[in-house]
Amino acid sequence: MKFCKRLVSGTLLAATLAASMSSFAFAADHTAAQPQVAAEPVAESAVMPRSISAEITGNGVRLRKTPGLNGVSLGQMNKGDWVTLWFEEPDYLVEADGMTWVHCYSHKIGKSGYVAAQYVDLENAG
Repeated sequence: MKFCKRLVSGTLLAATLAASMSSFAFAADHTAAQPQVAAEPVAESAVMPRSISAEITGNGVRLRKTPGLNGVSLGQMNKGDWVTLWFEEPDYLVEADGMTWVHCYSHKIGKSGYVAAQYVDLENAG
């Protein structure tokens, strides 16, 4: 009698497992058969702004809050200091006071502002 109960229990267990596995296989096949919808392409600038690093080429170069000689000074940088330029921003290069100003982030000062472009090595930026 014990043997029969074990046999029936084992058979039921095996049948249950087999049914579960076939349901799983059906679900996997059914999912795989559905057409995959392509995601909308995301503009690269929406994911991460394009930026480049550039070196300061002079000593006592001021980072200014706004472009122009009258912009409040946020601090000074020296030759060899680095700034990050976000060159896809609309105000990346700004003309003010007869000069070109670069919008950047100063790693030394820890703030964003404007630097006269003549003091930023744009040719070797990268």
